[in-house]
Amino acid sequence: EQRRLNSITLQKNAQLLEVLELPQLMERCIREGRYEEALELAAYATRLGQHQGHIPVVTSIVRSVEALWHTMLVQLVAQLRTDLQLPKCLQIVGYLRRMQAFGDNELRLKFLQARDAWLTSCLEAIPTGDAQQHLSKTIEITRINLFNIITQYRAIFPEDEGTLKTQSSLRPLQGVSCNGDRLFQAWLHNKINDFLLTLERDLQLGVGSVETVLGQCMYFGLSFSRVGADFRALMA
Repeated sequence: EQRRLNSITLQKNAQLLEVLELPQLMERCIREGRYEEALELAAYATRLGQHQGHIPVVTSIVRSVEALWHTMLVQLVAQLRTDLQLPKCLQIVGYLRRMQAFGDNELRLKFLQARDAWLTSCLEAIPTGDAQQHLSKTIEITRINLFNIITQYRAIFPEDEGTLKTQSSLRPLQGVSCNGDRLFQAWLHNKINDFLLTLERDLQLGVGSVETVLGQCMYFGLSFSRVGADFRALMA
């Protein structure tokens, strides 16, 4: 009988130690980018709180895990503000969807805001001393990175694909609500408008070869016809 009691005691102690180490384990998972495991630990802590929430030490542990959950949320959103390829974007948004911290439209907004911040940082890093070089680099960076963001968005939110069918979609949008289609169209319109403003400003400063710049711009506009956003007519 004593041996059986000792065995039960050891088992209970092991379970208790496992529970007490939950916050530490989750913190390590987040720090090392092991988000799959972190989500599993958070789910376990939630179940534990539902069944043993009346125990003060359990309540404390659950609160610690919840705080770490919010840390992970911030960390994942922050990663969307970095240079990412499509597979990584899909993975991060997949984690965010599982966390259910945002509604669908809010998640779209968060994604566009984060990718926009990254694109803006790339453009702001371009030296402004020479208008020709600044404009040439702006065209290149905007064309490549904006196209990638559009591709990422439409892969993650596929129901929006094909919302921009004509150039008329690029006209200023009034009364845009937090609706997936309208949100994306408004964002893309603003990005193209920002580019056109930069084009106009740098041309006024003076560039060495207007023909070279116009050739780059026309190629830029033509390449965007593949995503239904050919804006060449706006440069006329």
